[in-house]
Amino acid sequence: MLVGRAVEQARISALLDGARHGRSGALVLRGEAGIGKTALLEGAAATPGFRVLRAQGLETEAEIAYSGLHDLLGPIVDARRGLPRPQEDALAAALSLAVGEPPERLAICAGVLGLLAAAASEAGPILAIVDDAHLLDRASADAIAFAARRVRDERIAMLLAIRDGETSSFTSDGIADLQLDRLDDREAALLLDASDAPVTIESRARVLALAQGNPLALLELPDLVAVEPELGMREPSLPLAASSRGHLAGGSKGCRATPASL
Repeated sequence: MLVGRAVEQARISALLDGARHGRSGALVLRGEAGIGKTALLEGAAATPGFRVLRAQGLETEAEIAYSGLHDLLGPIVDARRGLPRPQEDALAAALSLAVGEPPERLAICAGVLGLLAAAASEAGPILAIVDDAHLLDRASADAIAFAARRVRDERIAMLLAIRDGETSSFTSDGIADLQLDRLDDREAALLLDASDAPVTIESRARVLALAQGNPLALLELPDLVAVEPELGMREPSLPLAASSRGHLAGGSKGCRATPASL
């Protein structure tokens, strides 16, 4: 289960329930690194009855046009043959399935929406998950956001995760969003105590103070504090937050965080 995420899980469950009954929707999860966005996405992906499509933004592929779209639509790409010809041709060119002129952007965007709808019509509800959407290449980000703003009655749910404070090609205007905040003191203690972390009475208090409610920090700091008991004591006011690589680094002022799975 997830600690301190009942409200967020209820929002996602409502989104999925709507998609099951023909009410499509999209939701953007926002929060700092280590806040629990991926854990929520994985929980949604385990929901029975959905065909799950996935993509993940990668810094190394941010300059490769349509790389994110290629991952997301790969499993359903054959359904493009039922689309209007301009959309079918545009998707084929964008995904390097055919040689042709550079695809027209509107045709690609409309084609993404049409392809998702066609797949949902053929195989049942679709759950499209994009983690680290802030790292998507610009062409994919535009097309996915276009579809997310327009899904209506196609039995499609879209979940997109974005890290706070990052420069991004993904524009979420017009898409519902959900901000993930830090765990409160009770939730942080619950998560730490339920983990297998090697903590003593003294190190437990130190970990809770340093992590400041960031779930990934709560799970990774015990090992660091065990090796370096004086960790953070010289700068007690400086929070430690999860870095982009999943390790721990000095957090910035005003940084917020959230839960992880048990």
